Amino acid sequence: MTGKLSWRERLRRDVSCKFVLRRPAFMDDWFKRWVEERNVLEVYHRIGVRPGHSLLDVGCGGGRHVQDLRVAGVKGALGVDPFIEADVYDDGQLLVKKGSLEDIAGKFDFIAFHHSFEHIEGQQATFDAAVKLLKPKGKILIRIPTVTSEAYEIYREKWLQLDAPRHIYLHSHQSIALIANKAGMQQIDLWCDSAAGQFIFSEQYRQGITLFDERSYMKNPKKSIFEPKQIEEYQKRAQALNKILRGDQICVLFKL
Repeated sequence: MTGKLSWRERLRRDVSCKFVLRRPAFMDDWFKRWVEERNVLEVYHRIGVRPGHSLLDVGCGGGRHVQDLRVAGVKGALGVDPFIEADVYDDGQLLVKKGSLEDIAGKFDFIAFHHSFEHIEGQQATFDAAVKLLKPKGKILIRIPTVTSEAYEIYREKWLQLDAPRHIYLHSHQSIALIANKAGMQQIDLWCDSAAGQFIFSEQYRQGITLFDERSYMKNPKKSIFEPKQIEEYQKRAQALNKILRGDQICVLFKL
């Protein structure tokens, strides 16, 4: 995988990855001014992932985030995904295993589901299986869309995150906590990391414009139905909703 990057790109990635997890606490406020809160390594920094930890990324595709973690010093990072063609290796080391949680051996400090949990049919069984792979005091991170949001209440069947039939389940703040509690886990953190897209693309759906339509903001921003001022307003609105836990995407952290 690393061979796909130029040496300049690899250097930039390596420095960035290592700094996110290793930076001293006094630099947090400064750092957050130029790193998005949705940056996966920034999320990992918030929940306490550090070099030396082990982490399993469930539903990680080709394993880009797993690779970034290893570069950052988390050598015990591993991915698992049932839909990849075959196991993925990086520099001779297994990066992502093709399979499910039942195919994984060993124990982990952290297990993460980055927008994969909503695609899984057996919700309780999956969470229970993840708990069995945790070390003592281990933690599980779930990042998912949520119906406990202003965007869902406004747009309903036109809501971007409905994403049928790919999203099998859509949780409220309460329902995801219930699953965790049944598995013996306790919620210790919840925050929103939603973006302007919850309004941009839901508004497009209202007007019959799909994500990949030539008029879509995703496909061609300059030919979309939105003025720059509207996009800016949506961005500010998303940030404001995140602060009051009304954004349409959440990050939830559970511990044993």
